[in-house]
Amino acid sequence: MKQGYAAARKAWEAKAASAKATGTNLDEPAPEMPVFAVPAFRYHLIAQTPAYLLISNQP
Repeated sequence: MKQGYAAARKAWEAKAASAKATGTNLDEPAPEMPVFAVPAFRYHLIAQTPAYLLISNQP
């Protein structure tokens, strides 16, 4: 998971640098650390599709 975040952050930084170099505005916020990367976060998977996860922090 940390590699996924690092890659996403690096890609966003490249987009931001490119936008700055061309004088355009990047309307995409920087990616945040995913909640699943935090070991203290406990969750229960309720349902899953290829595009979405439905989770709950309640058992």
